[in-house]
Amino acid sequence: MSIIEESVKTKALPNIVFKVWADKYITGGFEVGKKGHVINEKKKGIKFKIHEVKENESLTVIWYSHFVKLIFLHEVKKIENGSLIVCKVKLKGLFAFILRPLISNKIRKNLQMSLTQFARDLNLR
Repeated sequence: MSIIEESVKTKALPNIVFKVWADKYITGGFEVGKKGHVINEKKKGIKFKIHEVKENESLTVIWYSHFVKLIFLHEVKKIENGSLIVCKVKLKGLFAFILRPLISNKIRKNLQMSLTQFARDLNLR
């Protein structure tokens, strides 16, 4: 399994989904090449870089861990009565083939929970 993929439907239109991504997750807007870091619940900083942006369509962010890079491709597609949000995760790096079987189920579970909560929040707007 080289790519981990999860999706969710929401009533929000793609431009709203994209705006919420920008407002809630990466302050200051999306700029290709922008670097930063976030603090996780364990109080550890995780570095990221915005790799690609297609306004109201997709966003690719690379997260750097000690042993692998996690490439997150976020896509939003217009569907009848809202949007389909898809998140794909690819692990890259020297140790990716070792870590992938160990962490892929955890990544999938976290993606499912995160996307479900995100869609729930969007639907309440």
